[in-house]
Amino acid sequence: MLSGYFFLPFAVLSSALPSYIRDTTCSEPTTFTVRDLGIFTPSSSNTGPSRISFEVDNTTCSSNTILNPKNATACADTHYSYFWDGSSLTVQQVYTPCDNPTGLALVKGTISDIALDCIPVESPYPLGDGTLCQTPTGELSGEY
Repeated sequence: MLSGYFFLPFAVLSSALPSYIRDTTCSEPTTFTVRDLGIFTPSSSNTGPSRISFEVDNTTCSSNTILNPKNATACADTHYSYFWDGSSLTVQQVYTPCDNPTGLALVKGTISDIALDCIPVESPYPLGDGTLCQTPTGELSGEY
């Protein structure tokens, strides 16, 4: 009968604990969403650079170096970076793991064989003459 009295103070005490001790809302990234993937390749008469741009989880990623399979390219939010090999996009994210709030961890996921619709573009297109390729759906999902 007395054991019931020990649970009540513990329940009251546990609700007063700081949130970092009893944080049940922590979650780690498992998926990512790529929006508006676009790749521009200049024509042979255009001396401008190639360009890739897209958004991943609400941060912008873009570069004039399109094919860079060995070095990740950082996005505007430097917790995100990516690799593009011409048909697959690999996204990396640095995050704080739930079990180590002072540490960092890295997850990586790849969307393979991305279908692109390509059209020729001419000046006054901002990047000049070339070919613009975009995802037909505008949005791609991947898993880490």
